[in-house]
Amino acid sequence: GKEAGTMSFSCPAHLCWSCMDVKKSDRKVWAKKEKTLFKCLFCPISYHLSCIPPTANFNEVVILCHEHSDRPLPTLNPNASVLQGEADKKTVKKLQAKTSNGFKVGNG
Repeated sequence: GKEAGTMSFSCPAHLCWSCMDVKKSDRKVWAKKEKTLFKCLFCPISYHLSCIPPTANFNEVVILCHEHSDRPLPTLNPNASVLQGEADKKTVKKLQAKTSNGFKVGNG
């Protein structure tokens, strides 16, 4: 058995919840995984993007772990989304480049 004082703690905010049970001998797999962890909105449980279980719930902004997936995800406003804003800027730039090169955009 374990001797007193030999317990170890793995912080769920700094280790992937899905990978935590991997045996130490198999932890070389961790080195090949992405470094970024995505933390639950309501607790410190975190996952690698490729390790998010089907029992979790998520969108482009928020993840709810398996313990909190029964809660509703916050609604996204696509007009206020940073990702959408960046995509819109790129689209506008491409359209401007095409129109300045003699291409017509739209019906006219």
